[in-house]
Amino acid sequence: MEPHFRSEAWRIFRRELFNMKERGYLTPEAVAEVAKAHHRYHQDLLEEDRQREEARHPQAIEPQPEQHRDAAAPTPALQQKMPLVQQKPKKVLTNDQIRERNISWLLNIGVIFLLVGGLFVATSNWETMTAGMKSAAIALVSVLFYGFAYLSSRILKIEKTAFAFIVLGSLFLPIFVLSLGWFGLLGDYLSVTGEGKFLLGFLGSIVPSAAYVYFAKKLNSRLFAWFSLIGLTVAAGFLLASFKLPIDYFYLGIMGFNGAFIFLFNKLRKKSSIALFLKEFPIFIQASLVISTLLMLFFFDSNLVYGFNLLITAAIYLAMMFVSGRKEYHFVFSAMVVYGAYQMIEHSFLDDAGAIVYAAVAFGFAFVPKGLKGNLLLDKVFRYTSAVVSILAFFYISLEGMLLRAGEPSIVLLLAYIIIAGNFLYLSNTEKQPAFRYLSAAFLGAALYEGASLFGKYIFPLSTQTEIYFAGAALFLSFGLKAVRKETAPIMIPARDIGLGAMMFSSLIAFDLGEWLGLGVMLLLFCAPLFIFRRVDPRPLARNLSIWAIPLCAGLASLAFGQKAVLESEIFRGNYGYPAAFAAGAALLLVVSVVFKKKGDRELAASFFYTAQLMYTPGLISTAFWDIDPLIVRPALFIGGIGMYFLLYRMHRLQMTAVLISTVTLGFYFSIVASAYSQVQFSGFAKSLILPLAAITLLMLAFLIRKKDLLLYSGYGWSGHAVLPVSLMVAWFVFPEWSIYSLIASIAIYGISCFLTGADWKKILFLYSTYTTLFLSVSKGFTLAIRDYSGSYEFPVTSLGILFVWLLLKTGLKQWTQYFLAAFSIFGIASIAFSYPFTFLPYSVTLVYGAGTLAFLHKVKWDLTGILPILFLYFASMGYLSGSGLGSGWIFAITAAFGLLHAGVGYFVYQSLLYRGSQIQYSTFDWYTFGAFLYYLSLYPFSGESIWMAAVPGLVISFTLLMQRKRVGTTVGLFIPFLSGAYLLEPYYGVISTLSIPALFEREAYVLPLVALVIFLRKSMKGRYAQSTGKLQWAVLIFTAIVLVQDGLESNTVYDAIILGTLSLISLLVGMFFRVKSYFFIGVGVLLLNLFLQTRPLWGNLPWWGYLLAAGSLLIGIASYNEWRKQNPDKGGRFAGTRLKEKIVSSMKEWD
Repeated sequence: MEPHFRSEAWRIFRRELFNMKERGYLTPEAVAEVAKAHHRYHQDLLEEDRQREEARHPQAIEPQPEQHRDAAAPTPALQQKMPLVQQKPKKVLTNDQIRERNISWLLNIGVIFLLVGGLFVATSNWETMTAGMKSAAIALVSVLFYGFAYLSSRILKIEKTAFAFIVLGSLFLPIFVLSLGWFGLLGDYLSVTGEGKFLLGFLGSIVPSAAYVYFAKKLNSRLFAWFSLIGLTVAAGFLLASFKLPIDYFYLGIMGFNGAFIFLFNKLRKKSSIALFLKEFPIFIQASLVISTLLMLFFFDSNLVYGFNLLITAAIYLAMMFVSGRKEYHFVFSAMVVYGAYQMIEHSFLDDAGAIVYAAVAFGFAFVPKGLKGNLLLDKVFRYTSAVVSILAFFYISLEGMLLRAGEPSIVLLLAYIIIAGNFLYLSNTEKQPAFRYLSAAFLGAALYEGASLFGKYIFPLSTQTEIYFAGAALFLSFGLKAVRKETAPIMIPARDIGLGAMMFSSLIAFDLGEWLGLGVMLLLFCAPLFIFRRVDPRPLARNLSIWAIPLCAGLASLAFGQKAVLESEIFRGNYGYPAAFAAGAALLLVVSVVFKKKGDRELAASFFYTAQLMYTPGLISTAFWDIDPLIVRPALFIGGIGMYFLLYRMHRLQMTAVLISTVTLGFYFSIVASAYSQVQFSGFAKSLILPLAAITLLMLAFLIRKKDLLLYSGYGWSGHAVLPVSLMVAWFVFPEWSIYSLIASIAIYGISCFLTGADWKKILFLYSTYTTLFLSVSKGFTLAIRDYSGSYEFPVTSLGILFVWLLLKTGLKQWTQYFLAAFSIFGIASIAFSYPFTFLPYSVTLVYGAGTLAFLHKVKWDLTGILPILFLYFASMGYLSGSGLGSGWIFAITAAFGLLHAGVGYFVYQSLLYRGSQIQYSTFDWYTFGAFLYYLSLYPFSGESIWMAAVPGLVISFTLLMQRKRVGTTVGLFIPFLSGAYLLEPYYGVISTLSIPALFEREAYVLPLVALVIFLRKSMKGRYAQSTGKLQWAVLIFTAIVLVQDGLESNTVYDAIILGTLSLISLLVGMFFRVKSYFFIGVGVLLLNLFLQTRPLWGNLPWWGYLLAAGSLLIGIASYNEWRKQNPDKGGRFAGTRLKEKIVSSMKEWD
């Protein structure tokens, strides 16, 4: 059995045992003896379960503690691996353990309450206390914690809580000693500012250490062992500091203390009394070095000596790493070496050559393992450390060079970069890591750049981008093409990559500085290394990238030269500009493509050809923004574009290329029109036809070539139909008086396209376009025929026209026309309903239009979409009535009539409120009833004008709800009468809000109907959902009680207390008479609360900390009693209150 099952069986047995004693079946002596025997039996069963669990999940074999090894011992990497430790099963707490945890929590919370309350009482007069009293208060806190620890350990037997209190009390010991010096109780000499402050620190460390040693031995605690060792070390430091020794003597003394510490523990290592300290000492002595360093920082301030101390400490860690073989010490060693070197370099004569020394220190890490013979495991670790330190050294010396030397080249930096590059070259030959190869090449590049900078400073001036370009080229040519020695072979590929990257970066700098001629030359020269790179590099991806990089650089070079021409030549800028520069570059690339194609290099031929295509495109686009010669240059560029894209179309017969050709043809058309416009004056009618004729031209070209090339036919057709809507929009807004001709022509175009195309989706698209242009034509006709036209009558006229077409159609387009007609008519109703001014004529048209639309939707079985016409008709009615000038009574009556009319129509048209068909189009919903509720809700703004207007909205809503009882399912219909009756509360509240009710009964008049409502709910449910309605009844009664109590507290009169007491007494009596728990308990609770509030003056004057002390005492008492019951099970039993509770619970089970 599991532990919690054992505990449950134990409790059941003990309960039955004491029941037998109470009923006289057993004597008290027999019960006590059986209880003791059963307790021992229960403990034995728990022990057997534990042993069985351990046998099922054996503990993993723990490795033996690591023994001391000398230098000749094999390294840990060569030793046999220990067996893997199995994961321990998740511990499941027994009921007794859970109970002990809860007792601990109760005790801790109680102690905290007492402590906070006591501290408030003690510190509320802190400013008036003397120095001695303050220190005594601190000591008292420590004694208090020790007292709680004694209580928890000796009386309650809760060891964990006792240990926690001991730790808290012990932490106050050094605070108490330091407070004596802080408040000057030991004299001026032993104060924190006196000459004996270090001696005070010694006393504050050594005195608590003695207590820590005692607790460490008594409790066998590792924590107190560490407290003791740390306290002794700090005490030694303060004692040495009290002699005011120089820094070197202090360092000698602290190291001597550590040595004496080690010697003493070595002599006493066989003493069993200090076994706990001996176990922690090997780890502590390492931390002691850190503590010694911190003490030196605290007492002295000498960077040079501090750096030397760090290097000595690093050497000690290196020795421990060599002896123990624990490689994790290398992190501390590396950090101390780097920081110590920084301190010694920056504060000594080595500062001038600091860059070289930093690089040498980083390089030296790679050779540290050579001195640790046999420790091969550390070799790889120190190589990576060397790499990291080298990178940090590079960033540091580079940043220092920029900040201190203002970016001036330096031979020291050159040598430092060479050393770092050599370090990574060595690492790349030993570790075979790609990162080291690239870092080596990068630092070689940095060294070459530093050399180029020295050349530019002392021999021939060079710009920064030129220096970077030459450094990259030198790196590419010297190390990237052929290995000078076998040691440099690993960096051939990185040298190529970084060299090319440096040349590319220098080109970007030239672009940013606007050096267009230099940029063009750089890009042209860059093509040669890329061509060589393509032939010598073995990586397929790099070769493929170089194939596209060569034409790209050539094209960009031509653009750079073009930019130079634009800036220098006014003729070129005025007549040709950027479009000609792009076109010339594209033509040059196309010629080079032909040359490579003849030589058999298909890869470069293809890359130059496609790059030429891409380059010509922005040239064509820029013709729209750049002012060039309109008569010859612009049309010539578009003719060239047609030829360029036709070559692409011949190579790849794709839809996209066909569309490109048609787009360029459109551009050629506009260029011709622009040329003619610059020579001839166009009329308004001619201007309005420019864009539509563009679309018509493309469509005519598509019609002419439809039998020769279907792909080009498709491309020109799509371009024409893409331009046509845009042209119609421009004509509509820019040429409103002439746009009707374009619209009429578009009706014919879309109609013909609808019958010529074969795909269904295209037919639908053109059909809808025909209907849309028909609507626009009718709208434009109304605007031109009627002066100052502001209506929306084009919608019903267009709907009639589409309806006529729908009646004539017999094909599948009839269904799609049906969709369009429904959506268009609904949108038309909304347009008329929200038009202004909205007089009787548009309102009448809206009603007729809406009724016709609803009839059409009902005919085509789209009843679900009827909500939209009903909504728009509602908005139209409300808008018209609000501006009609009728009185509020007439508007109220008409609105109510509309609502009842909608409810009646829905009731007679639809048999059920919702009908779910096999498909969604066959489903129906009574949206008329929904519209009726909208009209009902519109009645509420008038409810404040009279009593009958306040009652009518709720009454008609309740009546309409009751009408739906047989129109919904039986499950929902069960709730309809309740909802109808519940909504009657609304007119009730509306009526009483207009009446003057005495303030004494106002709150009762508002909340007591809720009780009647929940009673009506339980009656209307007829016993169903009894559990849910019972919970709701509880909630309503509780809410009512809270509101009434709040009202009583707010008024605070005797009459409110009498009313509240009377209502609670009635609730209590009703609960007892009808055996209903909710009324009974709510009545009792409110009665007691009323009594509690009336006696508030008796208990309200007690201060808050008094409650805190009482709560803490109560929690400690409960925890103590439960712990006593746990430790004395044979003295248990049941109280009389327990028996009374069981009888009351048994009786209450029969209540509702």
